[in-house]
Amino acid sequence: TLSYNLNAYNTGNEQKLKDIIEKLPGLEIDENGRIKSEGKVIDNLLVDGKPFFGDNHKIATDNLNAKMVGGIDLLKNYETFDAVKEIEGSNETALNIKIKEEYQGRPTGNVEAYGAYKERYRLHTNLFSFGKKHNLSFIGDVNNTGEQPISLLDYIQMDTSNEIKSKEDEISSIASGTDLPSFLQENNNRIKQRSKFGAFNAVFTPLENMAVEAFSILDVENIKKKQFSEQQFFSQNQDLFSEEFIREDNDFLINQTNINAEYKPNTNSILKYTLDFKPQDNEFFTNIDGEVETIRQNTTQTIKTKGHTLGQNIGYTSRLSSNKLLAINVFSNSITKRT
Repeated sequence: TLSYNLNAYNTGNEQKLKDIIEKLPGLEIDENGRIKSEGKVIDNLLVDGKPFFGDNHKIATDNLNAKMVGGIDLLKNYETFDAVKEIEGSNETALNIKIKEEYQGRPTGNVEAYGAYKERYRLHTNLFSFGKKHNLSFIGDVNNTGEQPISLLDYIQMDTSNEIKSKEDEISSIASGTDLPSFLQENNNRIKQRSKFGAFNAVFTPLENMAVEAFSILDVENIKKKQFSEQQFFSQNQDLFSEEFIREDNDFLINQTNINAEYKPNTNSILKYTLDFKPQDNEFFTNIDGEVETIRQNTTQTIKTKGHTLGQNIGYTSRLSSNKLLAINVFSNSITKRT
């Protein structure tokens, strides 16, 4: 465990957690908001020893107020709560954010709001309650400034499968997938964007051998686009000239809800339940007014896509002896998609 003396690095001008981390030797925050230690992304972000929004570091670094932070510990060879004694060796790292005592056991947070030219607005809030046996956090953001609350990497990290997580540094190849929301991959021709974002995280440790963690991240986007194109085609017989005026009105809904419940009867066994739910509800409206050699054409298209992914797992692991391990898992996975 490496404990940082924050007084040696802070100037008092820090606003958010990221402002503190960026000043600590050996730590950095990359362009995607992920925290790195000695160039390697940390595996676990903790607040007072409890998980905080899964792998979504940016939610913590952008929203935890610097004045709440009383200390930061870097933990190497970190073992999670569900590690069975002497079974799982660990090369994982964790960053534990320690909250000052005066901010524990009571709600705290802030609200920011502003308006600007051409009816632009933004409302942002973060509320926290940290206690010995619970952590509760809510973060909300509503704006029409074009500021996107969720990035492509954030969306990829919502998938808890190892196949996706192992490719987090290969965004360009993943972005070619057909299931990724188009608004995360390009932002050309946008004239208006309204975003509604909410994130909730709850961790309860009622007993030393029991832990329940749940978080939900919701993003609703309405994006309007306009595009005008002129095309001229040359041939031996006739040249053709065409114009197209394209208008799009698209709605997107992204959500991830995750629940983990763990119980350790003793140090050599654990019972664990996991639920991962991801609904999607997208609607695309496209209107094309065109003209080809004075002949007008109009095309209207509406596409609605709904679906969800639901995965559940119940597992029991027990260390029978130094060289014997019993593991039982029952899982289900459901994927639906309607267009």
